[in-house]
Amino acid sequence: VDQLLERGFAHVVIVDDGSSESYQPIFTDLARKTGCTVLHHEVNRGKGSALKTGLHWIEENLPDCSGVITADDGSKLSYKLEGDCLHIQMDSDDYVFTRGEGSAPKVEQNTSVGGEEPEEPEELSAADWWSGKWYGWFVFSNASDYYSDWIGDYGDCLSEITVYDDGTGYVEMTWLDGEVFATADVTFGTGTTDYGCMMSESGTILNLSIEHADWIVDPGASMVSDFDHMIHIDSTM
Repeated sequence: VDQLLERGFAHVVIVDDGSSESYQPIFTDLARKTGCTVLHHEVNRGKGSALKTGLHWIEENLPDCSGVITADDGSKLSYKLEGDCLHIQMDSDDYVFTRGEGSAPKVEQNTSVGGEEPEEPEELSAADWWSGKWYGWFVFSNASDYYSDWIGDYGDCLSEITVYDDGTGYVEMTWLDGEVFATADVTFGTGTTDYGCMMSESGTILNLSIEHADWIVDPGASMVSDFDHMIHIDSTM
């Protein structure tokens, strides 16, 4: 935290994600630092929830903030501020963010590391794009009956998508403790991008039935379309 403040970051937001009493003196000391805000979760909610708590606080309390960087994602990060330029080194990659008046920051990545040109990443096939393990979060925006008390709850979850050669697939969603809460047989078809879309055929989520086309997941036509390799599953039923 001291290093971030010394390097010119105007504000550091720290989320105590349900830490035990023995760690509270650390958070108390951090909260006394100029430019630091400490937020608390009563219980551990996971990294995704902690990030959203911090981002929500920034949105509400620092409306003129020009950008946000997470400084605890397991990567080796270093930062340097020079005027309107923020230089970031993450592992072996170098990035430069240049703030523009009235526009989003311009981002440039160094084209060489150690004097060698980096290899161009291979273009993923649609099957490879969907296949594998996904990390994300869930939000209960509306519910009824037994689940009505869950409205507003959110947290982390894991998903694994398997794509078969015949254009069908299987989705399994779990809580972070490994408990499965949703499974679905899916098919893949044409979408708004080269990766197509994923559509549910049958399954269950929280003991409720998933039917044909309850899920139509198109990475190019959703609330997260501006982000690379991100999907949004709307489980309204």
